[in-house]
Amino acid sequence: PYHQRAIDLDPNFAFGYAAVGRDYHDLDQDQRARAYYTRSFDLRGRVSTRERLVIEADYYLNVLGDWEQAAGAYKKLIDSYPREPLGYNGLGNIYGYQGQYDKASVAYGQTVRLTPDTVEAYENLVGSLIPLERFDDTRQVIQSAQARKLDHHIFHMALSEIAFVEGDSAGMMTQHQWFITRPKFENYGLAIASDSAAYTGNLRDARKLTEQAVQSAVRIDAKENAAIWHGNAALREAALGNPSRARKEIAADLRLAPESEGARIEAALACAMVGDAVQAEALTGKLETDFPYDTQLQLLWL
Repeated sequence: PYHQRAIDLDPNFAFGYAAVGRDYHDLDQDQRARAYYTRSFDLRGRVSTRERLVIEADYYLNVLGDWEQAAGAYKKLIDSYPREPLGYNGLGNIYGYQGQYDKASVAYGQTVRLTPDTVEAYENLVGSLIPLERFDDTRQVIQSAQARKLDHHIFHMALSEIAFVEGDSAGMMTQHQWFITRPKFENYGLAIASDSAAYTGNLRDARKLTEQAVQSAVRIDAKENAAIWHGNAALREAALGNPSRARKEIAADLRLAPESEGARIEAALACAMVGDAVQAEALTGKLETDFPYDTQLQLLWL
């Protein structure tokens, strides 16, 4: 609300729009975020060099999805302003998207060094350590953040994932309880529980938990999350040879967030998996038109 108030006071405040865009991005409301990032980019002629580099990098990464242009802008930001944490954080994001988690962890480590009292720095570092299976380091980073009175739902997702891999049912339940007592994050915990149930063959429980995750997300106006949970379920049903159920989940996904890139990607893949070539091609054709510069979409998903 403070960032929104700033642009209400000054409708041409470019960096204010960037801040609101980042807020929505952190809330997984990417469609809303893109609108603010784009407005910020359009107004970038009015800002300092530092702010322009941040705005351009955010736009290239979060609106166009163009990793090369975004990485170039973040590297310029680091070269010109080596104590600006946004450069390291953004570059870490790109390395993470590329699966270069070692490089990502180094970049995020710089962000933690520069902003030790900012939760986002620790959250992203945790996200890069989990796929490296550096579980002890992950726990240590989380403990360091919590010692500074910082907490984030990503920490609890990571701890839940570690407990799952290690077969620690009590640890999983502890994290599940954390999620279900926090309405803003409950849908993540329910989605994790759904995946865990499906992994162990409890498909009936998995379906029930997915529906609860969807309802929880809708209650807090996180429709893109709700659509993604339907998309996850569609992929699961398709993989298990249940095409009719997969199609219902696809329809629910697209109904909730018809313009969401992530929701449409999952729906298109699920359509392909159940042999619905007509809808798969229609969805991919529209995605290709809407996101022509998106590196991951163009080189992987399509």
